[in-house]
Amino acid sequence: MIKRLRVENFRSLKKLDLHPGLTNVLVGPNAAGKSNIVDVFKFLTDVASQGLGRALTNRQGYHEVVWKGKDTGPIRIALEAEIHLGPGKVRQAEYEIEVDGTATGAFWVPREHLAFSGNGPKTDVVDLRMGKGEIWVADRKTAFEAPAAGVSQSALQYNIPDWEGTFFKQHLGAWQFHRLDPQAMKQLNPASRVDALIERGDNLGAWLATLKTSHSEHFRRIEQVAKDAIPGLQELVTELTPNQMTFLSSREEYLTRPVPVWGLADGALCFTALASLILAPPELGAPLHCAEEIENHLHPRLLTTLVELLRQEQTRYLESPGAAQVFITTHSPYLVDQFALDELVVVDKVEGQTRCARASDKAHLRELLEREELGLGELWYSGALGGV
Repeated sequence: MIKRLRVENFRSLKKLDLHPGLTNVLVGPNAAGKSNIVDVFKFLTDVASQGLGRALTNRQGYHEVVWKGKDTGPIRIALEAEIHLGPGKVRQAEYEIEVDGTATGAFWVPREHLAFSGNGPKTDVVDLRMGKGEIWVADRKTAFEAPAAGVSQSALQYNIPDWEGTFFKQHLGAWQFHRLDPQAMKQLNPASRVDALIERGDNLGAWLATLKTSHSEHFRRIEQVAKDAIPGLQELVTELTPNQMTFLSSREEYLTRPVPVWGLADGALCFTALASLILAPPELGAPLHCAEEIENHLHPRLLTTLVELLRQEQTRYLESPGAAQVFITTHSPYLVDQFALDELVVVDKVEGQTRCARASDKAHLRELLEREELGLGELWYSGALGGV
C-alpha cells in the first residue's frame, strides 16, 4: 500500500505531497487535476511494464507531460509503499525517479533510487545518476552493470530473476485502472482466458467467462449480487459463438430468450463490471485500483451497494495482501456521502497548480458531521469542503 506520494512538475502537479489511506475518494471541479493524480500511478505502471520511452510516448512526449507554467524543472515522482514480496514477506519500499527533457523530445534520467527496509536494515537496490551507479541484489552484490544507454532508461525496465527490483516492478505493473465505457463492453471477445478486466471494459465477456470457468465460487457471488441489485435478473450467461467468440447475456424474469450484451442497460453492465472487480479472487486482483467517475450510468442505490461490497471485501482481506488500495474520482455528492471524512481528498487548482487537502484535517467539518447537521455529500456540494 502506498503510504506517501510526492510529485513535482508532472502535468498540473507542480508540487504534491499526499499521504493516501486504504480508500481515497478524490473530489473537486472539472480540470482540477484529479485525473492527473491517477495518471501518476498509471505512468509508473507504464514505466514498469513498457519502459520509460513508451510511457512518455503514450502521453505525447516529455514536453507534454512536464509542468507548463513558470519555474518548471524535471519531473520527480517519489513514493513510499508497503510491498508484499511473498508469503509472510513484507518490505517497506522507497522509490524515486527524476526525468528531464527538452521540447524536441529528448529525455534522460538524472536520478533513480530504490531501497527496501523491514526484516533488517535499509538496503539500496538501485542508485543511479545519469545512468551511472549501482544496481544490487540483496547480498550487496552487483546485479548487473547499467548499460551505456541507461541515461534514458529506468532500471525498472530490466527483468532479473530473484532481484527485489523485479518484485517491485511487478508490483507496479499489477496496478489496475478503470474508466468504464458501456459501448466498449458491448462487443464480442475471443474465447480465451484473461487475467484482468481492461480499462474500458472491452473484454468483459472474456473476463466473466474466465471467472465462471476457473473461479466459479467468485462468479456465483458476482451473479448473486447482480441478481439482488438489478430488477428481474435471474442469471448471468457467458455465451460462445461457433467461431469461438464469447459475450455476456442475461436471463430475465418473464422473458423466454436471453438478452445479449448489446441489449443490456448501460447501468447493468457498469454495475456488473465494478462488482466483478471488487469480488474477483485475490490472485486476479491488484494491490492498487484506480477507478474514475464510477457514478456514471448508475442509479444511486447501486452506488450504495458497491460501496458496501467494497467495505466487506476490504475488511475480509485487511490483514492479507488481498486488501487492495483504492483511488476513486467522482463528481457525485451522493457517492461522497457513502464514505468517511478521512477517506476524502479535496482537489482544487490554484494558479494552474493542483492542490490536495484531506477533508479530515478541517476540525469544523468533523464537528458538523458529528452533530449531523449536514451529510458529507452536502458539505462538499455546498462548498464547505472546498474544491468546488
